[in-house]
Amino acid sequence: MKQFYFIGFMFLCFASFSQDVHFSQYQQAPLLLNPASAGFFSGSQRVILNYKNQWTGMQNPYKTMAASIDFPAFVSKEKIGNLGFGLNAYRDIAGDSKFGTTKVNLSVSGIVNIDKLNKISGGLQIGGGQLSADISNLQWGNQFTGTAFNTAIASNEQNSLSSRMYLDLGLGVMYEFSNIQNNFAGRDGIRFSVGVSSFHVNQPSIEFYSFGSERLQRKYVINGTGRFDIPETRVSLVPGAIYLRQGPSSELLTSLCLRIRLTNPSQITTFLRETALTIGAGYRNNDAIIPQFAIDFSDYSFGVSYDLSSPFSTTNYGINGGLEFFIRYTNWKSALFKGKR
Repeated sequence: MKQFYFIGFMFLCFASFSQDVHFSQYQQAPLLLNPASAGFFSGSQRVILNYKNQWTGMQNPYKTMAASIDFPAFVSKEKIGNLGFGLNAYRDIAGDSKFGTTKVNLSVSGIVNIDKLNKISGGLQIGGGQLSADISNLQWGNQFTGTAFNTAIASNEQNSLSSRMYLDLGLGVMYEFSNIQNNFAGRDGIRFSVGVSSFHVNQPSIEFYSFGSERLQRKYVINGTGRFDIPETRVSLVPGAIYLRQGPSSELLTSLCLRIRLTNPSQITTFLRETALTIGAGYRNNDAIIPQFAIDFSDYSFGVSYDLSSPFSTTNYGINGGLEFFIRYTNWKSALFKGKR
């Protein structure tokens, strides 16, 4: 039964609780995790597309689409540091009311190379967002005839609703250690990074005209990821963890994957590029087990995961499932004579 309380419930979920979208393969959406990640990689460009279809047991499940591009710029001749720039956008939509969130963010970071193995970054993000809904497909109390709903009866409700656009600010810092030199053939090493960030620092007001307004609560994120090559093998351990808190809600997600190097890259030219498979799983505390698979081929990566309700889940109520994809292109600096393309 699609009643007015349904859309009221949706407003409550998105405005009052004000929880952000996020991906189970969180490391593949770096600008959603930390503004300091803009340009914080060994390459010249990075483009990522993300898609998630969550709670597939619902008639109209949550669908989230995101895209980002980031790159380093103004690299000093002494390679002491550089700036990083990033642009990301996402659209989240769900339910019969097509209740959705649209956001666009610009990130700027300052990256400092402490030495050849260590570097830090600080970033600032500024963006804008808007919520919207299309209620033309809902059924209302005045359309109920006593035995059924008659949608031919005018509901006297406007077909679409939208919030006023709001300004949103975020900031963060990151640290990375890496002794993996450009992924050259057969070189074992260690790479790990940690970051701390805060979003909605200005606690923007979300206004729905006659529905009133709500403050978007600040979100705090702590995340880390690593790659630890097992000596004399083609296998690496890839652990990761993220903790998020926004208002009264919090989430902890951990993951562990095996990365298997199938071919090594050439050290001198770009004719032979690295290929690798990554297989593993994540666990969202008291919620879901998340099998993951990814393949790296040259500058491209493709990955898929699926949220499976764990035996300890208290949130999914039988509408479990979250299919997720990502496609990433990174112009890696992985050969001595490779330039920007």
